[in-house]
Amino acid sequence: MAADRVDTPAGRLNDTVVVNPSNTTLGKLAGIVVDPVGRQVRGYVIESRKWLSSRQYLVPPPARFDWQRHALEVDLDEAELDELEPHTFQRFSDDDLIAALFHSPPDDA
Repeated sequence: MAADRVDTPAGRLNDTVVVNPSNTTLGKLAGIVVDPVGRQVRGYVIESRKWLSSRQYLVPPPARFDWQRHALEVDLDEAELDELEPHTFQRFSDDDLIAALFHSPPDDA
């Protein structure tokens, strides 16, 4: 799901910077990978632009959102980022929305 389509109590997530604990900017939040049936975040897509090229990376949870700085903090350095191939994930569809709304999660018995 594209970051500019995600609503939160602090507003939409577009223009969210992604930083590591030493406050180095890794890129910009481009999207969130969501398991619609499990209703869980599976990863964050970071877009990094350098010179004339743009690359996307997949960062697994956990992450912390700093509402005041509008920044997502992850526990990785730039060298630890895994590059994401284009079109690895499908966009969140209407069917995914229906599955997320009406699927009953399994009991944790």
